Amino acid sequence: MVKITEQIKILGSKYTSNFAIDSNNQKQIEQLIYYFMWDKKFSGDLTKGLLLRGSIGSGKSILLKIFSIKEPNLNFNQTKNFLYYSVIDVYMECINGGFQSIENYCKFSNLEESDKWKNTICFDELGVESLTAKNYGNSVNIMEMIIQKRYNNWQNHGQLTHFTTNLTPDEIENSYGERVRSRLAEMCNDICLLGNDRRRV
Repeated sequence: MVKITEQIKILGSKYTSNFAIDSNNQKQIEQLIYYFMWDKKFSGDLTKGLLLRGSIGSGKSILLKIFSIKEPNLNFNQTKNFLYYSVIDVYMECINGGFQSIENYCKFSNLEESDKWKNTICFDELGVESLTAKNYGNSVNIMEMIIQKRYNNWQNHGQLTHFTTNLTPDEIENSYGERVRSRLAEMCNDICLLGNDRRRV
């Protein structure tokens, strides 16, 4: 564990000089390590994705960027690698490219064993996007649709989805509705990072 956390510190420092492992995130990082190593010491459910919550600047995005890297020194279970997208980029693609672009983030493919991780996506910063967009005059909540579709894929195929967000569970419900809050609670392990904005340190 010590060797792995040291490697995480090195990788984190590549993103920001303020990255640190301390009392605000140490337990959570240990749980993330267990999760990505497919270790039964993980306190949640290894068949679910992750909902990594915390205040602005608490290090959520950096941590999942680190864990998305195929870094051999971390000894992670390679089937736990995943694709990483900013919610803002997803939103803009669906606005500019048409709402059929939503399917790019909802499909499940019967890939070879070594490539199955490509079905897993992390959506970074859920809640920062403009919530609704117009499709032929109708209001569409893009991320709500993606979450609903990927929830169905999780139920039917075990497809994993990860999220980072600044929102609390109540704020998620206010933004996306009770159903999405319930779906996220069912398909994701909820991990909350503590502490203030590290970028202001």
